[in-house]
Amino acid sequence: MAESPKKILTLKRPLSPPKGKGKGKGRGKRPAGKGQAEREVNGSARLAAFMVLKDILVNNMLSDAALAHNKIFAGLERRDRAFARLLVTSCLRRYGQTKIIIDHCLSKPASDEVMLILHLGLVQLFFLDTSPHAATNTSVDLARNVKQDRATGLVNAVMRRAIREQDNLLGLTSVLDNLPEALKTSWMNAYGPDETAAIAELAMSTPPLDLTLKPNTDHTRLAGMLSGVHLQDQTLRCRFDGDIRQMPAYEEGLWWVQDAAAALCGTLARPAPGKVIWDLCAAPGGKTAQLAAAGADVTAVDADARRLDRLRANMNRLGLRAKVIEADILSAGFDKMATEARPDVILLDAPCSATGTIRRRPDILVRDKELELTELQNKQTEMLAAALRWVNSDGFVLYATCSLQPEEGEQVISTVLGQGLGKLDSFHESELGLFAAALRTEGWARILPTCLDGDHLPPDQTEIRKETGNDGFFIARLRPVTA
Repeated sequence: MAESPKKILTLKRPLSPPKGKGKGKGRGKRPAGKGQAEREVNGSARLAAFMVLKDILVNNMLSDAALAHNKIFAGLERRDRAFARLLVTSCLRRYGQTKIIIDHCLSKPASDEVMLILHLGLVQLFFLDTSPHAATNTSVDLARNVKQDRATGLVNAVMRRAIREQDNLLGLTSVLDNLPEALKTSWMNAYGPDETAAIAELAMSTPPLDLTLKPNTDHTRLAGMLSGVHLQDQTLRCRFDGDIRQMPAYEEGLWWVQDAAAALCGTLARPAPGKVIWDLCAAPGGKTAQLAAAGADVTAVDADARRLDRLRANMNRLGLRAKVIEADILSAGFDKMATEARPDVILLDAPCSATGTIRRRPDILVRDKELELTELQNKQTEMLAAALRWVNSDGFVLYATCSLQPEEGEQVISTVLGQGLGKLDSFHESELGLFAAALRTEGWARILPTCLDGDHLPPDQTEIRKETGNDGFFIARLRPVTA
């Protein structure tokens, strides 16, 4: 959010009803839990949300870091903390729509603080089912709490106008307005307008929580304890948006958080007792745990020491073992080590733009700058080429990114194949299970976030349909040219 002059503003004239706009256009599906924002929540939850959003939108912090470092948020009661988080994520997800509405209502630019107050108020009114009275009053109170007393009249006027003209104002926008222009253009070109709209719609909702269960646990019992639904293999899907440490069987180390699409990567690595598998760019370790739980001889490698600390902590909680190496996999020293080791399988979940995870990381939606993919693509290509040199001659490399950008998936594989550095080993539908629709004619898997929605799931999967969607991934299997 760019800095703007701090002025007391006037409102533009009211909006006339748009022609051909039906009721609720642009609203999209609301997050599950209608009326959740109607609860009597301590005003400090809204203040915490304001401060966190300011760190994200004005100070360019990542959402996880902004939440972790905010003392007001940390001091909230569990229910208030959940509401503050909902406010933050909803404002990020609906930022494009609410900005259009705010810009339409104001005749002059507003300060960052006033803009944030209006974003919070309008998101509650339009998308979180907060009563008009509560949305207006709490917004005015928030203005006073953050020393914007001179703007209380403006905030009150905008909110009251939004109440009167709610459907007309929403008719100015669509869910696609929440996508940065670069993402929208890229996805339109790659996947078409209908799929892009479906991805954008899905990104507006709170994602389900996918867990990977240890193979030797009682899955039926755990599903009951966790109120989860079995997807496939070891994956259980739950509805939970809070502190996972409070969930059943966490301390016992019987499960870990891992999106179903990410878990597919681990399954496709074909882990088995004694098989030597190197997990490159491994932290925070979901796939490492998956491979180790299956009995494989796992080496986890990452260049980030703090993320590796988290990996070690996760493995300790789960009672699983893996060799952990802190290293830049493109360094000469690591190249020598990997060449001598010759692992059976290399799983390379390469660093990427992470655009497939916007539902979990909605701060991606508020970054205005163009995607800078050339450097990432070059690094991904170099990593994959190196992995194909290191892997055993009768082994394979599994290349994956949690990105929806073709530059980081299809184009990387095409470059490596075109240079004669590896051979593509095509997937079969049976290997992909519920993600069979992701199989492309080339033989790789392009997993879109809508892969596990009602339109793509088998008719008998009625329970899964209730909690839809998944992270976006690209996965390909390659073998060395010496195979």
